[in-house]
Amino acid sequence: NLTSGDGTKTVYAKFKDGANNWSDVWPEMIVLDTTAPSTNASPVEGVYNTVTVVTLTCNDGAGSGCDKIYYTTAGSTPTTSSNIYYSTISVSVTTTLKYFAVDLAGNSESVKTQLYTIDTISPTGSISINGGAIYTNTANVTLPLSCSDSSGCSQMQFSNDNTNWSTPESYASTKAWTLATGGGTKTVYVKFKDGASNWSLLYSAAIFVDRV
Repeated sequence: NLTSGDGTKTVYAKFKDGANNWSDVWPEMIVLDTTAPSTNASPVEGVYNTVTVVTLTCNDGAGSGCDKIYYTTAGSTPTTSSNIYYSTISVSVTTTLKYFAVDLAGNSESVKTQLYTIDTISPTGSISINGGAIYTNTANVTLPLSCSDSSGCSQMQFSNDNTNWSTPESYASTKAWTLATGGGTKTVYVKFKDGASNWSLLYSAAIFVDRV
């Protein structure tokens, strides 16, 4: 039995013959590694709007060193018969990546999972002013809003002229807004961003301001 604790271990032996002569001492070294390696994926799981290239990196610390990383991209649990990682993995559709590493001492880490959601479709939405009213006698209005997307709607921006835009803010179903100065027909523009950072087309609504 080797001494406890991971690291380099040395075992010594000596031999005696029938005439009671002892040999020199003979040493032999071996590295004891009982700790599993650890593999990290970069980038981490999340929602992306383009093809994502995933890199798997194995670290065995002061152990025997990483041997192989096994992985699957169909959601099944990988084994030592699965694909061996040699180069980056290109993810172009929503993918469940599972993987684990084995070090040179035969220690296996637990299977890890990363879910990459690929969303290249822009959100859709709508806007109205004061619930679809035709006229208003004040520049202060309420904008009912709607937005739909598979990865969720995260932000929105507004403009009175389609040139100067407000600072992006968290998506909400209503927004208090001030129309451009003066009377006449006023248009408000909005665009929405989804969880994958896709921006929508512009949506607009108009209302007539009558202050007289």
